[in-house]
Amino acid sequence: MVFGLAGENIYEYYLSTTPSRHMTFIFNLFVWCTIFNLINARKINDELNSFKGLFNNASFLMIFVVITFGQFIIC
Repeated sequence: MVFGLAGENIYEYYLSTTPSRHMTFIFNLFVWCTIFNLINARKINDELNSFKGLFNNASFLMIFVVITFGQFIIC
């Protein structure tokens, strides 16, 4: 293991991290990247502001809220 300048193990805290906690973080990161992509994929033809008109589409907002709320419940 890697030791710090004082000689103590600097990765001692992370030895107790289980693979399931690591995979939960990866899953959470994947879902948030998907949510970010969901917002950015609304605009085409090189439009710069991806947040313009975000609250005008009720079905988009419902899907966004369900995915976000579901992510909080799952994790």
